[in-house]
Order: sequence, then C-alpha cells, then structure tokens
Amino acid sequence: MCKESEKIIVLCYTEYGDNMTKKDVKWIRQNRDTIFFVLAGFVLFILLLVLYLTGFYRSIDSFMASFVLTIRSPFLTTILLLISNLIGTYFLAIPLFLIILLLKFRHRLSEFPAIIVSLVAVNGFGFSLKTFFHRMRPVFDLVTETGYSFPSMHTYNGVMIYGILILILKRYYPSSWYRNGAIVLFVILMFLTGFSRIYLSVHYTSDVLTGFALGLISLGVLSYFMKKR
Repeated sequence: MCKESEKIIVLCYTEYGDNMTKKDVKWIRQNRDTIFFVLAGFVLFILLLVLYLTGFYRSIDSFMASFVLTIRSPFLTTILLLISNLIGTYFLAIPLFLIILLLKFRHRLSEFPAIIVSLVAVNGFGFSLKTFFHRMRPVFDLVTETGYSFPSMHTYNGVMIYGILILILKRYYPSSWYRNGAIVLFVILMFLTGFSRIYLSVHYTSDVLTGFALGLISLGVLSYFMKKR
C-alpha cells in the first residue's frame, strides 16, 4: 500500500513538479493513505459504471454465480460462512473490540467516536442505496438473508472495518513481522468477506464490487479525518 502511494507521489511530482511547492509535496505524503483509497475507489467505480452502461456486468454476475457452484464444498462453506459472519450483526463486536484495544494501547481512544460515526453513516447510506435500487438477491442462496442485494453491505463494512485496523497498525505501531503479518491477514479477510457473499449466493459480483468501491472511498475520507485528530 505504501509503495503504491509513493508511486502516486512520484507521478504527481513528475507531472506537475514545476508547479508543486514543498508544501504540496508534504501534504501529499501526509495524506497518501487517503489519496490511495479514494483513487482506488473511484477507479473501481468508473470501471463498474462502464460495465453497467455496456451491460457486461450481467455476464460477470452470471459467470461468477456459475463458478462458485463448481467449487462448493462443506469445508469451504464452513470457512467462508465464518468469515462472512465476522462482519454480521452477531459477531461484529469482535473486530470492533479489536479496534478499541489497538487504539487504547497507543492512547488513541479519542478516535473511536469518529470511527463509530463513520460506520453508522456508511450503513445509513448503504441501506438507502438498497432501498433506492430494489435489486433482488440471487435465488440459489446457501443462507437466508433479508433485504435487497445492491450494494453488498457486508463487503462495504468489511472494507471499512479491516481497513481501519490496517490504518491503525500502519500509523501507530512500529514495523515488525507480526504487525505486517496482521496487515496481510486483514487484507485477505477484506477480500474473502466480499468473495464469501458471492460464494454463499446472497449477492451478485457487481453488488460486491460496488461495496468495495464505496468502502475504499469512505475509508479514504475517514483516513483523512483520523489524520487530523
């Protein structure tokens, strides 16, 4: 993530170097996480818009829906259901408690209210989109879910929660093998949360990708305000 952010900084300086001041470069360096997340989210959003306008998203949704049927097994279902439930209503307290612990150990608990407000806002916005688009869920689901399909709120929340954990570790904890290992684990969980929703057939791929895009943009905005505190 840092390397990608550094590439963005170098690219900006190469393109606009003559007009950029040291203050501009410093601002970019200080907010590289925000820039990375927001840019990644917008790029994915533009890609999704193209897929929607061309109608190609239907082919992707259909392909992935068929693909997950070919790889289903009791073991994989158990694992992915567990990963999906970590961002669900009953188990959400686990990652939230971990956020509190990581902040407390670095005397940063003052940031937790902003995190909660952002998560509440994210869910309010996401469920408003569900109500607006009224997209029905896939038929061949492994678990029972209520409500509409678009966008995937599990994915949206997964990107936010695991992204927040990654930000806390990157900013407030010194580099070490276990810190870096935890970051890799959270990145994997972030992607597996999205994939689990497709595997369980409670969401289409386009629902999940939209959740990723919205999550990245929201995480970028939260990252900026966390930096200011």
